[in-house]
Amino acid sequence: AVGVGQATITATIEGTEIADSREITVGATPGDVNNDAEVTVADVNDVALYIIGEDLEGFIEAAADVNDDGDIDIADIILLANQVLDQEPATPEQQAVINRARQYADSSNSLFIENFTIAEGETRQIAIMLNNNAAFSAFQADIYLPEGLEFVEATLSDRKADHSLASRVRVDGSVRLLSYSLGVNAFAGSEGELVYMTVKATDNFVGDFQIEIDNIIFVQPDRTSCYLEPTVADVTGYTGVEGVEDDEIVVKVVGNSIVAPEGAEVYDLNGLRVNAENLAKGIYIVKVGDQVVKVII
Repeated sequence: AVGVGQATITATIEGTEIADSREITVGATPGDVNNDAEVTVADVNDVALYIIGEDLEGFIEAAADVNDDGDIDIADIILLANQVLDQEPATPEQQAVINRARQYADSSNSLFIENFTIAEGETRQIAIMLNNNAAFSAFQADIYLPEGLEFVEATLSDRKADHSLASRVRVDGSVRLLSYSLGVNAFAGSEGELVYMTVKATDNFVGDFQIEIDNIIFVQPDRTSCYLEPTVADVTGYTGVEGVEDDEIVVKVVGNSIVAPEGAEVYDLNGLRVNAENLAKGIYIVKVGDQVVKVII
């Protein structure tokens, strides 16, 4: 990284004694307080450490005064956190270069979502899990939801200390999560739910999809940044239809199969009875007693 302050640049014509020098001023990049050429959650963590009185090697005060009011305080942390949340997403090519340059933590540190199913039109809460063998005080991550699965909100689990969590839906549709502790305290525990994310499936969210978590950066209280490998979760959207007579009937589509009460009969649109499993995409009629429902795979 380039140092901040005065620098002298000298240019010489090869093979001659002709040279010229210029003195330039290298300014601080707002927010890049650790001078690593990136503005990430690691910078947010460093400002929090500075505010509580830690003596940080290489800390650039000019970069930390984000609002340029002459003080470094909670207002700068909030602005810096928003700066991280509002960053333009990297292109796939740019992210590939970034990922190749990063040294990833071993697989015992992992942020992931377990596979799940959701009915079209349903709103449900899913857990984002953290398994870790190191203490972490802050993190950021980008979540890529499939089309038809909408982000509603995110909250921290009881593994938090004094942590704050912010989220932002970005221009490419990804959701950036950012969490930090003003006291630079570590998340509790070494496994289990870290974040609860609420999502809503649209009325036509039916089929097999994937959720990806990428650009995962965790920061330890000693300022060490740990880059975690991207993870992928499988999500299945299904159709759920309820009857209205004496007893409620529930018919669901899970993958390419129809799940219905015992004794149900499944027919295609030609009137032919078919097996309820491993069906081709299309419309099917499910008959349970004297009740009939239509489902789409």
